[in-house]
Amino acid sequence: MASSIPKLPSLFPGRYTVAWLCALPEVELEPAIRMLDYEHERPVQWLNDQDENYYYYGDLNGHNVVIAPMPVDKPGKISASLLVKPLQRSFPNLRLYLFVGIGGGVPRSPSPSNAIEDIRLGDVVIGWAEAGVPAIVEYDYARYIDKSQTELLGSVDNPQRILINHLTPFLYNIVLGDRPGFKRNLDRLVDERGYQHPGLQNDMLFAAKHKHTKVAWENDPICEACDASQQVQRSPRSTDKAIFHRGTILSGDLVMMNAEDRDILSRKYYNAKVFEMEAAGIMADTHGLIIRGVSDYADSHKASKWRKYAAATAAAFAREFLCEIRATAINDLPNHQNILVPQSNSQSSSTSQAQTDIQDSLDDGERRLLEAPQSATADYQYYLYDKANQLWKPRRESPANLLQTLQEVLTLLERATKHLKCPGISDPKVRVKVYFRLIQVEREITFECRKGEEQDHHVERSVAYGNEALQAAKETHDAVVVAHVELEIAFSKGREALLWAERHGRDDRGVKLARQDAVQQINAALWKMRSRKDLYEKNKKHADEYWLERLSD
Repeated sequence: MASSIPKLPSLFPGRYTVAWLCALPEVELEPAIRMLDYEHERPVQWLNDQDENYYYYGDLNGHNVVIAPMPVDKPGKISASLLVKPLQRSFPNLRLYLFVGIGGGVPRSPSPSNAIEDIRLGDVVIGWAEAGVPAIVEYDYARYIDKSQTELLGSVDNPQRILINHLTPFLYNIVLGDRPGFKRNLDRLVDERGYQHPGLQNDMLFAAKHKHTKVAWENDPICEACDASQQVQRSPRSTDKAIFHRGTILSGDLVMMNAEDRDILSRKYYNAKVFEMEAAGIMADTHGLIIRGVSDYADSHKASKWRKYAAATAAAFAREFLCEIRATAINDLPNHQNILVPQSNSQSSSTSQAQTDIQDSLDDGERRLLEAPQSATADYQYYLYDKANQLWKPRRESPANLLQTLQEVLTLLERATKHLKCPGISDPKVRVKVYFRLIQVEREITFECRKGEEQDHHVERSVAYGNEALQAAKETHDAVVVAHVELEIAFSKGREALLWAERHGRDDRGVKLARQDAVQQINAALWKMRSRKDLYEKNKKHADEYWLERLSD
């Protein structure tokens, strides 16, 4: 699959916070990749060894996105569930899941006089709970009571509230084509064959009882022999612009190709907008947002003519949505991989031991750093403190065995992180202390190791630990602690930008953006820290003398 999207170096898997899932890669993968601003090189050496999925990586409006396609010709809820499990193991900091693809639309009956209120091919549907009806209904999972009655068992969790809140701008502008951003998103696929609008004349809806009449030479329904008088008379649309709909998504294991069954289910679930086959398999583990472009009417006239265009409108909507939500807002979302287990009495002794081991690991790490001659024990930066002259100066030569010392400290701190997983360790300040030191030590190692691949690995781990520290810092409800962690993350991103500059040149577009972003984040964190004068002045001095000077043009 050829791509003209500019590429950036690979990131550590812990840096990815958005998962973009697609069920039908033959039509949905290309639009997904085309929505990226930058592609990332593949970090395959750091993925879970048992992960057999194939991923694509990139940046979209500041979000680090991993695109996860399901295997070709293996749709359905089980396949979707099997995609998500290893994905979550390989990318531990995913916060937002978008399941983007195509589905079979549910036309309104009778057809409304306002064509915008009806479902048409190429429109976009979002799974949305309303009036007691959940966003996703697993309609083929029910308990049989008698011939005339079944009890539904398959309603699944709704998307997270923050995702629904960020859809608000679309409620007041449902004609997606009127949004300049959506039009630009579609234009990203203008040169790709088959992704253009097929024409309003090819949007045909037949009466539910009228089955498709196949002709001998057709491989794909073209409705050439179907009775034109059986087409449903609907108010014409004056534009080919896609419309945004919200409502219930009906998820089942079988492809819906029977219009009469479609209508029976739509009467039962009055807010149903689209049929598809995978959402029910991933909602419990992700609480994600399901986005479907309407490619057919879930009847026997199902054809492939609209599939690529419907996939394009769904992808364009997903990009537009990610442009509405800030990357910092995604960091505030819960991580659905972390399952909280209530602590029992039998756990109390193990919790006490874990607390002791964490403190021992921290103390041993600090002691080892203090023993290292001339090491940057003050704040683990590339500047050393000259006690005689009372100033910071660049380290021109690395002290003997400093890299070995730092790696030993890293081992001790990583040992502490294993104890943090004990269910009884709930104090966020402890987690902040461990991860804060890990940010600094990982970054310091990048100055000592010489191989580019090792430098990338450690700086990305530094930022990943920063995300963990930031999550814990927010739980302390201390704005200065949060700002201090954000500053360390910004320093690590600045170090990452400088590494890129060494390889690609400071004038490279991606490098420039990374440097500018790091400078903005450093200044923002310092501004939040100003209430603590001593802490602010120390970090402001260090930022001015080293990071801001080197990152600026």
